[in-house]
Amino acid sequence: IDYQLNELGLQERVNFIFVAVELPIDGHTTTLAEIVAFQEKSSHSGCQGGSVDCSERPGVSHPGIYIDDREMEIANEWEIPGTPHYFILKPNGVVYWNGGVDPNDELGMKLGDALCEDGGDETLCEGRS
Repeated sequence: IDYQLNELGLQERVNFIFVAVELPIDGHTTTLAEIVAFQEKSSHSGCQGGSVDCSERPGVSHPGIYIDDREMEIANEWEIPGTPHYFILKPNGVVYWNGGVDPNDELGMKLGDALCEDGGDETLCEGRS
């Protein structure tokens, strides 16, 4: 998504906020070093309960802000059942889309819809209603 936003000149209109939680992995405690390495996709042998180096995870580094919710306060209040869990918030903080774990890969489409409703780029918004 980040690459596509950059290609369309829309990256400055989107801020990514990630909430890092403590995953229920027996014998594992999530550390700040693990969270940073996961975000940056840098070397740290503690990912996935200590079985994988974070630099080997799928995808690219994550742009944006990570919030430390290892105590699960945010996750419990928002009743988030697992990770990843996706939301799109409007600039005023109202939830535009609660996509959950996004099994149908709708995040990009919904983000495009939100940007187009807010006066999006012609290339992005052509054919959207």
